[in-house]
Amino acid sequence: MSPYAAAPDYDGQVWVSSNGSDRVMRINPTTGETLEYLMPVYYDARKVVVDPSTEHTTIWLPNKNLAQLIRIEVPN
Repeated sequence: MSPYAAAPDYDGQVWVSSNGSDRVMRINPTTGETLEYLMPVYYDARKVVVDPSTEHTTIWLPNKNLAQLIRIEVPN
């Protein structure tokens, strides 16, 4: 994975976008645990946006190669 951008969510998790690996990583800074999510499409995002207007943790990733906006929603 080639990390490019990172942003904390409101539960203290840090979301990391990749540069060309088709994965998004979630890191728990307290425990050091990491979880990688394989994206269903070719993906290359250079920004991570945490949406403050949703009930569940919602992450938005702009997919620059396919002109898409990807939403990841994690149930609380």
